[in-house]
Amino acid sequence: MDYKKKFAAEFKNLDINYQLPDKFIKNMAKSTDKFRALILQGAPGVGKTYSVEQALNRYAQNRFELINGKTTMLSLYGCLYRASKKGHILFLDDCDSVFSDINGINLLKAAMDTKPSREIHWESSTAMLKALDIPSSFNFNGAVILNTNIGYDNHREKFITRLSALQDRALTITISNTDSDRLFKQVCYMVLVQDMLKSYGFTSKVKNELLEWIDVNRNRIKRISLRTIIKLSNIYSVDKKGWQDMAEQGLLFEADDAE
Repeated sequence: MDYKKKFAAEFKNLDINYQLPDKFIKNMAKSTDKFRALILQGAPGVGKTYSVEQALNRYAQNRFELINGKTTMLSLYGCLYRASKKGHILFLDDCDSVFSDINGINLLKAAMDTKPSREIHWESSTAMLKALDIPSSFNFNGAVILNTNIGYDNHREKFITRLSALQDRALTITISNTDSDRLFKQVCYMVLVQDMLKSYGFTSKVKNELLEWIDVNRNRIKRISLRTIIKLSNIYSVDKKGWQDMAEQGLLFEADDAE
């Protein structure tokens, strides 16, 4: 199966969709006073993080700060300070802990605001701030990128409400929905067009074989995502002859067991 040929029309639309983050981040790196905040929404594992990191390394190398996963509010404040210079960008990748604490939302609201001057304050733990050589207030002249699955992955209504407050201050791009057919096509696009498996050194034939295995078994996989093809690629790399048996036991059993 040649999925690049089969989904040629869909890939043209996905080209447009995935080029949007690149265009926004290119302009953000040039002018953080005009492009202050960007939110990427979409289902888990469809390439949001990959797209942002590629663009940041292309346009803002050595000028961006990354927070991934759980973080404290003091750590968030420190990261905002380090990214506060004009032309610098803070990238928050799936940091749901920020949405659990209203203080984190308030920090981001201040950083992402549309007012001419964005001043951020931290009124407690001044001893800790002094130890870290971070002031208790500063002007934020950088930009913020927020990558989130909220609204696509069983998040609480409170999180959705708080995200809405940030969306009011930001540009928002929706990368994907949760339709399984569309998710599979996006995985094909990331593999065959964006070449996300480049480090494996796979031929086009092998890539299509791996994608075909996912296609045939898609009803037995709980959620198709880029993580699925990465796990399958690792299995193939270890055992090129018995990879299908290993995938049958490892990936499909894993999905069935989680039902």
